[in-house]
Amino acid sequence: MAEEPTKAPLVITITGHRPDKLGGYETPNPMYSLVVKGLADAFEKLKPDYVITGMGLGVDQWGAEIALNMSIPYVAAVPFDGQDSKWPPRSKAKYAWLISRAYQKYVICPGEYAAWKMQRRNEWMVNSCNLVVAVWNGTPGGTYNCVTYAAAQGKPIEYIPLPPAGMEVDEFYEKLVQGKPNEPKTTDQPSKPGTKRIVEI
Repeated sequence: MAEEPTKAPLVITITGHRPDKLGGYETPNPMYSLVVKGLADAFEKLKPDYVITGMGLGVDQWGAEIALNMSIPYVAAVPFDGQDSKWPPRSKAKYAWLISRAYQKYVICPGEYAAWKMQRRNEWMVNSCNLVVAVWNGTPGGTYNCVTYAAAQGKPIEYIPLPPAGMEVDEFYEKLVQGKPNEPKTTDQPSKPGTKRIVEI
């Protein structure tokens, strides 16, 4: 009797904005709650074997936290040496904590910062995955460059829903999940894995 072919692992790359485009650096906030729920839902639906993250502030690290919380191995794709060198101490500590728990860490471009290294990192992540999960609000920048490259390579892209222009985050969240982001749900069902906040450093 012939053996069944081994299923290839599903590898997803996450890309998305820094906190300044998603509600600010003080978390949790309504936009943070929306994005984290969207990422957790995407991970639960896709059931990836590995997640690749660029380890930047914002979506990259939120995705790493969710993967860690859901026991999904994540790969840290560091764009250059000293990625966190200009970050405040608390952000550096969080970065080191997440790096230490990564399944693998790759420095894509050795040496110090250069703008082109961010896109080279994005290209490496896209080339290394089967599918991209994107948190993109339609603005230009690194996330736009990443999804544009992914589309050019024919990689499927799963977009996390964000509120349209002019709609408040709470209103959008309520329409999406029928409950406010910072209010407990009136249900006896246990919360889904991946949605709780990882302990702050």
